[in-house]
Amino acid sequence: SPYLTWGNISLRYVIVATREKQEELRAAQKKKSGSNPVKNNPWLRSLASFQSRMHWRSHFIQKLEAQPSLECQDQCLAFSNLRRQPGDFNQQYYDAWCEGRTGFPFVDACMRCLIRCGWVNFRMRAMLVSFATYNLWLDWKKI
Repeated sequence: SPYLTWGNISLRYVIVATREKQEELRAAQKKKSGSNPVKNNPWLRSLASFQSRMHWRSHFIQKLEAQPSLECQDQCLAFSNLRRQPGDFNQQYYDAWCEGRTGFPFVDACMRCLIRCGWVNFRMRAMLVSFATYNLWLDWKKI
């Protein structure tokens, strides 16, 4: 979330609000059913999943702060030469990816949204980069 990233809202506030909503849902469910809350409540599962994402977000921010080289260095040095030989980079694929005209509708829609709005959510950013590196076989350092 850009609001978390830029400090418009604190992570503590988000976690506390999430926990409060979970307790509210559990209490309402318990009152309604007269017993323990059902574990298969979709809202409770969604909020638990959201909390997990917040945990991993913090984990990777801390990891990047502790090891800034992650941003520009291969994690596994054995693959450092992969896709970096002369002629490996396909400029046509790269241009098509950048312009949102790969022929894959979802990829193209996300890229066009990024071009138009200047922002897409984490899942879409991850999908765009994964597609470029795995499907188009582009070097991650050049994209």
